[in-house]
Amino acid sequence: MHIYREKNYTVLFTDGSINLSWKANLGEAKKNWKTVKQLLNKEHLNLAYLTQIHSSKIVLATKAGYQGPGDGIITEEAEIALVVLVADCLPIALAEETGAAIGILHCGWKPLAKGIIENCIEKLEKMGVEPGKITAYLGPCAGVCCYEVTREFYNIFPENFIEQREGKCFFDMRKFAKHTLTKLGVRKIYDVNICTICSGEYFSYRKGEIFSRQSALIIKNKI
Repeated sequence: MHIYREKNYTVLFTDGSINLSWKANLGEAKKNWKTVKQLLNKEHLNLAYLTQIHSSKIVLATKAGYQGPGDGIITEEAEIALVVLVADCLPIALAEETGAAIGILHCGWKPLAKGIIENCIEKLEKMGVEPGKITAYLGPCAGVCCYEVTREFYNIFPENFIEQREGKCFFDMRKFAKHTLTKLGVRKIYDVNICTICSGEYFSYRKGEIFSRQSALIIKNKI
């Protein structure tokens, strides 16, 4: 588990010790979400969640509950836990330094290629948030050490984000995400720098764990 406890908000990246997917076992999921409440010291957890569709769509949440299809959620409201589920894709939590606005992103290669980070920062700017006052938190994901891709990725991403080893291509998602965030003016970036495929501590779709997910979550504290 990785928890960042700031005065105005809290970020949580869970690991493979608890499965938070509702698709596998409903009873297990309910029990494991209780564990998340305990980790956050919350008696109640008002989740805002999506049907993740590998898009660049960002949803503004004004209340908890189902937010429809998309791959990013932003809010200005306190006590709404923004959540995405992942198993190799890169989760990114974003927070304005005072907690005025927060966001969560589900960044597989398709959302990254479609500009999900750019779209989110643009929407936050329209809400009055300066990129230089945003802190980004990158969770565990498939690392360049293991994330093998096809050669067509050279037509999608700049070649400096793709490594070649033994005739195979490997995409560096976190390097691309950090480059994009920095280019957009985000100065503070924290990266857990863990590969979900080879670490042995996380669920990985690439390893066949189709119905298992860890969670990335951010919540604005009520002060």
